[in-house]
Amino acid sequence: GYGYCEDKVYDQHFVVNGKVKILNGDIIDIITDSLTNFTIRHNLWSDLEASEAFKNNTQEGAGTISPKLSGHPIEKRRFLKMFYLKFPLFVRPILYFLYRYFIRLGFLDGKEGLIFHFLQGFWFRFIIDAKIYEIKKISKDINISYEEASKRIYRKNIN
Repeated sequence: GYGYCEDKVYDQHFVVNGKVKILNGDIIDIITDSLTNFTIRHNLWSDLEASEAFKNNTQEGAGTISPKLSGHPIEKRRFLKMFYLKFPLFVRPILYFLYRYFIRLGFLDGKEGLIFHFLQGFWFRFIIDAKIYEIKKISKDINISYEEASKRIYRKNIN
């Protein structure tokens, strides 16, 4: 009774009303043990994120954490994501990859870093933009709402 999970289909966080403690140590959360599983899971997640992009025309809504640059880490992350979403489709994944790989020194991670930053920072974000573009195109072509087009395309992954 002290918290809840955000009302989102993708990238949810838990909100706690009360005191929290910081854990000492690492939590290992390996959910993609191979490149095949990585791409399968990220393809599914890209369906969810592309669909979520049209919920109330933003990534945020009722029951979610508000973006705030000076807030706690999740509020700050949400603020930066909302900033990212203001860039044009297909430009933002390029800028994000360049930021992660060069500015944040991802190139120092070697070949594994190149693979990870390219797939996570460019390919995943690019496929989300491609799916958003697909939803908009289908919506326009058959004259239906973005949400309806999204449901028709990604129904199997959203339910």
